[in-house]
Amino acid sequence: ATAGERSERSERLSQKSGVTGVTAAGADSIESLQATVAAVQEVLLILDKDALCFSRLWVLTEAMMAVRSNKLRISSTASLGSTEMDIKTWEERIDGIDWSLATSSRKNDERRLRKFAERVWDMNGIGTDRLLAQLKVALRKYIYSQILVKAVEHGDRAAVEAALERGASPEQRDADGNTLEDLASFYNQQEMLFERRMQRMAHQPLSTF
Repeated sequence: ATAGERSERSERLSQKSGVTGVTAAGADSIESLQATVAAVQEVLLILDKDALCFSRLWVLTEAMMAVRSNKLRISSTASLGSTEMDIKTWEERIDGIDWSLATSSRKNDERRLRKFAERVWDMNGIGTDRLLAQLKVALRKYIYSQILVKAVEHGDRAAVEAALERGASPEQRDADGNTLEDLASFYNQQEMLFERRMQRMAHQPLSTF
């Protein structure tokens, strides 16, 4: 199960049994979570429309483990928006992701996860703050690239500019593999895209953070 699937399932289960995070998937230890992340090729995070999954400490821990291993892949089932206002809303949501405020239904789990982060990440020079910053970079790149596609489709120049300025990829394609230039042509928005500007937009890799 993916982090996002676990978060959605755990929210339902927590109303009945207090089960959250990895516990909902049948594992009950940080070691099990580490082993799972180490064994898979990628960890798929299904992003909910309000980013509520990041209020769950197990989900946030798993996502940060995946970031550290370069295994995180983000996806979403709903539209993330198409306007400059949507970008600003997501910026606030991403800024609001806070390791210290994330919770678990079981207080003992919270204590164990925070001790793990201190012992394994902070004391070994990895840094919880650094991993969280890398996660936020990955989220911004994915979300703003998705909004960029919709902005091109709708001919929203302000949203296109805002998405590019915040790190959206100018090489982004839609679900059918169409480039931004293809979409602009199809939707008669060619004048909105400036290829030279997009090609020179520099994006820092996660490893630089």
